[in-house]
Amino acid sequence: ENALGATEPAFDRVFAYEAHAARYSRFKEAIATAEPRIVPMSTVWGFGRPRWDEGVREYGRKPLRAAIVGPAASGKSTQAWALAEKYDVPLIYPGDLLRQAAFENPTELGKEAKRYLDSSKTVPDDFIMTLIKERIERDDCKTRGWLLDGFPHNLYQAKALAASGHIPDKVIVVEVDHETVMARTEGRQIDPVTGRVYHKEFMPAEEGSEVAVRLTIRYDDIEENVRNRLAKYDFSDAPIRSVYPSVSEYVNGARPAGEVSADIEKFLTAEDRLFDELKLTPAKTLTSLEYEVVDVCKYRTMCLVCLADPGLVGDSRQAPMWVDLAEISQTAKNVLANFRPDAFTCSAKDERLDMFNLGPGGEMVHIDSTEPIKMLVSLTVA
Repeated sequence: ENALGATEPAFDRVFAYEAHAARYSRFKEAIATAEPRIVPMSTVWGFGRPRWDEGVREYGRKPLRAAIVGPAASGKSTQAWALAEKYDVPLIYPGDLLRQAAFENPTELGKEAKRYLDSSKTVPDDFIMTLIKERIERDDCKTRGWLLDGFPHNLYQAKALAASGHIPDKVIVVEVDHETVMARTEGRQIDPVTGRVYHKEFMPAEEGSEVAVRLTIRYDDIEENVRNRLAKYDFSDAPIRSVYPSVSEYVNGARPAGEVSADIEKFLTAEDRLFDELKLTPAKTLTSLEYEVVDVCKYRTMCLVCLADPGLVGDSRQAPMWVDLAEISQTAKNVLANFRPDAFTCSAKDERLDMFNLGPGGEMVHIDSTEPIKMLVSLTVA
């Protein structure tokens, strides 16, 4: 009781008894809410969908569900190993699942896996999907999420993964030109015990170690096989992109591994980093008919564009606004995002020399037609 005889609570928060992981998660959330600089909210909900979608939250679980895909020798496995370790996420590589099923699992599924390995035949998509589904439905994946390395590899696999109820929060596409791929595969080696990939020049095993002694060259890394795999990937690449338009990020993998990692981590942590600062503007509230696109990002399964009002120069210019691109397309009757004068003779480009803060080139697009016209427009963002 206080000096006036009234009863005051002795504690700020009281937690009911429940499983330790859930109770500890609630405890951290209480601290993170009051002192986020001491305990970041990401330690409670991680960097996956639960970080921003309260409807999927379960205390004691902070799953990050992601996939990293790309052509042969793009460096995706190197990045996958690093990401799995940094974010404490189970790493799932289809080749490992196949070997484990063949040599460690005496079930009918394991026997079938061994038959595929012994025959060197292409493993059917349905069989790989069975292995993937069984793995990501284990308790560790339910609690911490999963990181798929090199899967889905084609449109059928992507659709099968979605049909099974497992949709990635993030999909990273590592893009590398064929010339770079061929140069990398020349020195690539694999550890037959762990399945980890090394490279004589870029990522060698420790000299004199047991790993260095047992390294071998993969059958897939023979030049003819590499070219076949590249052709197959190029054929399946575009359809895969169509399945994940709002959760995928394309990263240039021809750079040093550290730079690639930085871009991937920036994408994975976007919802956490921008949680308090990125505010969406409803497309219906846009007052101008002409805006400059100054930035783009994938955020909370949306494709966002940051629009700046070209308006006046200086303080009178409104601050840039983040808008959902899908909402714009539903709200606006016509959207002009780019133009080709050779295709549309009624379009023209002006140099706005009086608007220094317009952006690179200061270019504006105007449409002038004496008759009503319909335009088919696509937006390409790179």
